[in-house]
Amino acid sequence: MRIVYLHGRMSSPNSQKCKILRENGHEVFAPKLKSTDWAQSVTAAREIIEKVQPDLVIGSSRGGAVAMATNTTVPMVLICPAWGKYAPWSMCRGNSVILHAKKDKIVKFSDSQLLSEASGAKLIEIGKDHRMNDEKAIQTLLSVISEHTS
Repeated sequence: MRIVYLHGRMSSPNSQKCKILRENGHEVFAPKLKSTDWAQSVTAAREIIEKVQPDLVIGSSRGGAVAMATNTTVPMVLICPAWGKYAPWSMCRGNSVILHAKKDKIVKFSDSQLLSEASGAKLIEIGKDHRMNDEKAIQTLLSVISEHTS
């Protein structure tokens, strides 16, 4: 599967999740998003989405807000999306899936509940914390991705 991965503010295109996606056979395109430059991040995301025509866009934290701000019609998986902080005007589509840890101390779980209710996106409560690197969260992410290939 062709995936555009949009990393979080304190992450990079070489994040653990990107490595795991590649190890699981996915073709992953991950642009560098400058944490101090919102316009650059959204532009880079739009350009890579247009160029590679992915099957799926995955955005983590700030990257989730960036994904939403692109206004793409490509299905999205949003991991603890920080849309309330970075892009409160944006919306995802009902074909999106949101993964969020209830104990996230960086992005409020209630933000994802609100987003799910407003958009019709499926919300899955999973993970131990904001990083979403625990085994169960990763397996859920891989499972959600596999549902998009069926």
